[in-house]
Amino acid sequence: MSIELRDKFIGYVDILGFSSLTYAVEEGRHFTWDQFAELIKALGTEFDKKAIHDYGPTVCPTAPRIQNNLDFQLTQAWDSVVISTETSPAGAISLVSHCFKACARLLRHGVMCRGYIARGKIFHLDNVVLGSAHVNAVMKEKHVSFYQQEGQEDGTPFIEVSPDIVDFIDTQSDECVKEMFSRMTLTHDGLCAIFPFKRFNAEGTTSDLNKLKANNIAIRKEIHILQQRVQKLVETSAAKDIGRSLCYLRALEEQLQSCDELDQDISDLQQPFGHRMTGRAFPGLFQD
Repeated sequence: MSIELRDKFIGYVDILGFSSLTYAVEEGRHFTWDQFAELIKALGTEFDKKAIHDYGPTVCPTAPRIQNNLDFQLTQAWDSVVISTETSPAGAISLVSHCFKACARLLRHGVMCRGYIARGKIFHLDNVVLGSAHVNAVMKEKHVSFYQQEGQEDGTPFIEVSPDIVDFIDTQSDECVKEMFSRMTLTHDGLCAIFPFKRFNAEGTTSDLNKLKANNIAIRKEIHILQQRVQKLVETSAAKDIGRSLCYLRALEEQLQSCDELDQDISDLQQPFGHRMTGRAFPGLFQD
């Protein structure tokens, strides 16, 4: 095997509170061991790698690429995973998408993760990961500060995206890549990160308000369930992870507020025209 470092996009994701979770499982206070093993698979498996190598990317499948398999590599060990792709638009959005899905899968169980997505020199093949890009991603993961509150220590539970990746996406002509990136990330106080809470948005149009309202009710129910799961995790967490969990609870509460606003707008739209107020969820809807 000849080792040669390449310029690639790289993502490093780590499950937070893994040690506390392990003790909780062993003591019967949380997941079963089978559930815990499945939870770890949320980070990614050989199946994810094989799917891209066999069929190519599924997110923005027509986006420009260098190779059809995107030089997609994935190494999962213990409580973390390293993913790398070629430096193409398809490679960038596939990496972001994988991290988004991993974060969302963990979130369904109330489990937090943290990570960093960047660009740099790396040799990545199967279980061999070498190069400064990997080292830098691991170091930066420990100091993620996205969504950080006043007085809170670094290390908030989000997968931060480096500015050079954001700039790369912004300069692409492929509209799908830009749109999908905007759906999976959030920029807050100058920092960009994977934001899985974005999936809690009711889908529908003003032409079918009953469907939109039903979707909003379902989303509110799911958010309440996730709040309970995150809170349950807090009970088994170390002190440092309790503070981090507040970031998730805050984000979920903000999504609930959005649900409330959408309900108000739907109610407003169902009123006779002369009794309507200016919409919040549909800005500009009542403007000439």
